[in-house]
Amino acid sequence: MSIKFFFSSRLAVSLGDQFLLFVVPIMVFQITQSIAWSSFAFALETIPRVIYNPFAGIIGDRYPPLKVVKLSLWLRSVFCVAAIVGSWLLGEQALLSIIIILSALVGLASTQGFISTEVLLPHAFKQTPFARVQAWVQSVDQLSIICGPLLAAFVLQYFSWQSVITVACGLFAVGQLLFSFSSNGFTADDGLQEKARQSGLSANNQSVIQQLQRSLDFLLNNKKLLSVVGQTALVNLVFGAAMATAAAFVSGKFLLPATSYGLLQMMGALTSIAVLSLTALFVNKLALKTIGYISFSCICFGGALYALGQNYWLFFIGFMIVLGFDGMFNVYIRTTRQALIPPSDYGKTTGVIIFFNNSTKPVAGLLIGAFSGLLSAETVIVALVLCCAGLGAVLFALAETGNEVVSSESEVVS
Repeated sequence: MSIKFFFSSRLAVSLGDQFLLFVVPIMVFQITQSIAWSSFAFALETIPRVIYNPFAGIIGDRYPPLKVVKLSLWLRSVFCVAAIVGSWLLGEQALLSIIIILSALVGLASTQGFISTEVLLPHAFKQTPFARVQAWVQSVDQLSIICGPLLAAFVLQYFSWQSVITVACGLFAVGQLLFSFSSNGFTADDGLQEKARQSGLSANNQSVIQQLQRSLDFLLNNKKLLSVVGQTALVNLVFGAAMATAAAFVSGKFLLPATSYGLLQMMGALTSIAVLSLTALFVNKLALKTIGYISFSCICFGGALYALGQNYWLFFIGFMIVLGFDGMFNVYIRTTRQALIPPSDYGKTTGVIIFFNNSTKPVAGLLIGAFSGLLSAETVIVALVLCCAGLGAVLFALAETGNEVVSSESEVVS
């Protein structure tokens, strides 16, 4: 595949996602003026994505990943158009429902595109170490976090929220076009097509439940992979809590404009790019578990600072650390699972894993919303950070006694 067009496409699509990720929490808080409702809205838009992950994995194994990624991009554009038309037909009173539904539907398409891309990446760039490819991917995603929120804030400041959605729709369309250019002449490699064909034939003889059970059995019988899934679920408790409350804290607690929320995300992304650049540079010199230790510890520290910071700048630095080192942690988990999961079952097993990984994101939002009458959001977040740190230490210790890698990429995990 063309690296230039592929990563240009990734950047355009990620920018579109960032436009939606920016406008949804801002609009929810502006409509409700409630941190609890912002947290509940985050949970409602996240839950469909989490539930869909295992099924996205099955589709990722059964169908050609190139076609599925293109379809996911097309659907995102369609959903944006539908939201704009829906707001015009139903009026402003339906705005909250339209925004949450749009975010959920785009999230489903993004989930499918993500998993199918994960299936495709090792074959599209098989001459490059996978950890380095993942670092590049994470860098592009973080670059979009730098530009996306500030651009979206500018559009929202001078135009309507529909304009933000329109720009996101255009970015998805551009991403689809660039992805088509990147895949010209690329046939997903004969080996991948053969594996997909064989997987599809065997899958046709199994029910969806049987396919999911196969992936679940593999996960439960691999102690190292199971430990990494647990670590990721814990990290996502902290990350989900931060994402569920950041817009409300900026607008409500610190009484700052939407552009400050964009600046918050931008600085977190800059930190992540710096960390990912170092990760890509030293990936062959550091043990993968060391990358995991460093990123996990920093996320816990950043989460505590985020919640306990009584002035904006301490809060700002805490969020910057959480968002920054989340990219580094993603390199750790994606490289680990790519080395541990058999290629023929990669999509469906990854889908099941991401289901468990991301299930704690909406849980964080629900917990903050549920306890809002008894405890402050900050107190709940500190409790989640302490839980993450304690259980994470146990899981890292268990991972040391886990199963050996089974795929051809086993040299990546040291």
